[in-house]
Amino acid sequence: MNRFRVWIITFFCIVMIGLGGQTKAPAEPISPPSYMMGYYDPSEPAGYVTFADETPSALHSTVLDSQYAAEVVRLINLKRTGAGLFPLMVSPILTGIAQAHSEYMRDHSCFAHQCPGEPTPERRACLAGFRSYGVQVSDNVDFNSMASGPPPGNQSCYVGEAIAAGYPSPKSVVAAWMSSPGHYAILMHSKMREIGVGYAVGGYYRRYWTADLGSQRNKLYVFINNDDPITENRLVTLTVTNEEVLNSGGIGYAHDMMISNDPSFADADWETYVPQKLWMLTKGKGPKTVYVKYRDLAGYEVLSADIIFAK
Repeated sequence: MNRFRVWIITFFCIVMIGLGGQTKAPAEPISPPSYMMGYYDPSEPAGYVTFADETPSALHSTVLDSQYAAEVVRLINLKRTGAGLFPLMVSPILTGIAQAHSEYMRDHSCFAHQCPGEPTPERRACLAGFRSYGVQVSDNVDFNSMASGPPPGNQSCYVGEAIAAGYPSPKSVVAAWMSSPGHYAILMHSKMREIGVGYAVGGYYRRYWTADLGSQRNKLYVFINNDDPITENRLVTLTVTNEEVLNSGGIGYAHDMMISNDPSFADADWETYVPQKLWMLTKGKGPKTVYVKYRDLAGYEVLSADIIFAK
C-alpha cells in the first residue's frame, strides 16, 4: 500500500511539472507574425495601413543597427536621384518626430500614423517647430486646441509619412516601400525637400520604422553632386531645389538664382533659375562651400549653401 501511495504521489508531481512547462510562454513571439506598412499623404488628411504581401527575409543589411536610420535616408535618396529627382535634406526636426513616433508605436502596441493620445504627422511637425505654410507656430497658434490639426499642406506643415513594422533591415523596408504605389508616391514626391527617419527595436513587431518627409516655408536647398561628401574633381554638379508647395507668407517659386563660392556674392550676378548646373569649386583641397540665393517675382530672397570636401 505504501508503495502504491508513493507511485501516485510521484506520478502527480511529474504531471504538474509537465503542465507548468507547457504554460510557460515567451514574453514576445519569436518572430513577427506579419509585416506592416502605412503611408500618410500630405494632400489629404488620411493615413493608410496595410499588411505586406511578401516576406522580405532575403534582404539583409551590412550596416550597424545604429546606422539604420541614415542608411534608409541614403537608399531613398539613391532612388530619388536615380529617377531624376533631387535628394532630400536630413531635418533634425523631422528626425526627432520620426524617432518619437517609432518609439510610440512600439511602446503603445500601436501601428498607425496617429496612435491614441498622439497628434497627426503634420501636427507633430508643427509642434516641433517645422515651419508651416500660412499659419506659423511663432504666431502663438494653439495647435493643441485643434481637434485634428490644420488641414495638411494648407495653413499647416506640409508633411507626408511612411511607416513599417517587422522589416529586419533598411534594404528590406525601403524595398517594400518602393514596391507599394502609395508609399512610392510619398517617398518620391517632387514637392518634398526634407526627411527624417526613426527606428525603434522591441515590441510586438520587433522593429518599427518611420520616415517623415516635408517642406518648410523659406527653406530651399542646394546639393553638390547630389549631396556626396567628397569629390576628386573641382567641376561639380549643383542640384537646386525650388518652392513648389505654396506661396503663403514667404518666398514663392524662385525665377532667379545667384551662385557663388564667396558668401558675399561679390563675384556673382542674378541668372534664370535652373534645377541643375555645372559649377567650378575654388582651387585646393579641403571643405568647399557653394552659396545660392533664390529670388521670386515679388523680390523675396532666401539663402542656401552646401559643403563638400575636395580631395
